Amino acid sequence: MQGVKDGMRLCVHTMIPALFPLMVVSEWMVRGNVGRQLANVLPVRWICGLPGFSSAGRCAFLMGILCGFPIGSRVAAGYYRRGQLSDEEFSRLVCVCNLPSTAFLIGGVGTGLFGSASFGRWLCLLSLLAALFVGVLFRVFFARKEGKGKRYETCGLVTEQGEQYSLPMALAAAAENMLNVCATVMLFCSLTRVLDAFMISVGVAMSAGGRAVLLGVLELSGGVSATAAALPASQAAILCAALIGWGGLSVHCQIMSVCHGCPMPLARFWLSRFLQSLFCALGVAALLAWGNIEFSSPEVGETIARFGDFPSGFLPCVAWALGVGGMIVSLICLVWLKTKKGRRYGKQGRS
Repeated sequence: MQGVKDGMRLCVHTMIPALFPLMVVSEWMVRGNVGRQLANVLPVRWICGLPGFSSAGRCAFLMGILCGFPIGSRVAAGYYRRGQLSDEEFSRLVCVCNLPSTAFLIGGVGTGLFGSASFGRWLCLLSLLAALFVGVLFRVFFARKEGKGKRYETCGLVTEQGEQYSLPMALAAAAENMLNVCATVMLFCSLTRVLDAFMISVGVAMSAGGRAVLLGVLELSGGVSATAAALPASQAAILCAALIGWGGLSVHCQIMSVCHGCPMPLARFWLSRFLQSLFCALGVAALLAWGNIEFSSPEVGETIARFGDFPSGFLPCVAWALGVGGMIVSLICLVWLKTKKGRRYGKQGRS
């Protein structure tokens, strides 16, 4: 019961404020053409095109970088259901488009747990580099050449019913996926509580670090909090980086729920998470060895429960403003493109 309460608190204070607006906007962008146009901007096209993705794949990868999991998978599944991604590209894309959000890494892990915003920024960079590394690696070993003009099979293609229904349909789809995500979070929070209590009751001799690793394998936010509280800062930093690369089974289930009905080879997916976990851990270990990361002495182990609050401080406010501003600009661009498209069709009809 306490685990479910913890999960509900995490959903109300963190998951819903952080994810639900982005889910609505991302679904709306998939139904329009704004996301693919953003993915064709030259820097984005060069960086997100390294793993060999199409414009739709680059859009999903970009949304995964900016918004955190499971938004990237949600966008990828939306494009796949519309026949704009092949089975092969989707199966590679879903392995690398699920990164933790910058707010979680910088504000929650870096500043909240370790007292170092720079450590959070390094985690953001390492997560991106790990995803790109695995994406390029999978492109070499798994990508197959596809003939031009190939028609991709679709799964559950949604029939568009007109522009006036795009926002209500996006809202309904986002609400359904948000409910699935919250249910997964509550389930795994209760499982970790029960598992923790069971180990204590049977007298299992497990160190604090081992317990933190076990919790982190199941659920990310509780695992990194327990890790930061149980271990010295340098060891906790390496282990937290590994857990962030892994993501936790709770996150994996969230990804599977939004990708229901789409091709998602689990062996390849879990291999990608293991490789990203190893990459992030080795990266943090190298940074610590070179002295690029320094920690202050905050209340290490502070629980992560206030990501939905308005940020304080100059840099967090700038990051928050850029995120909200990006959403607003995306919506304005979408409305402008739809209006321009309607005017063009109107002129053609009159001519």
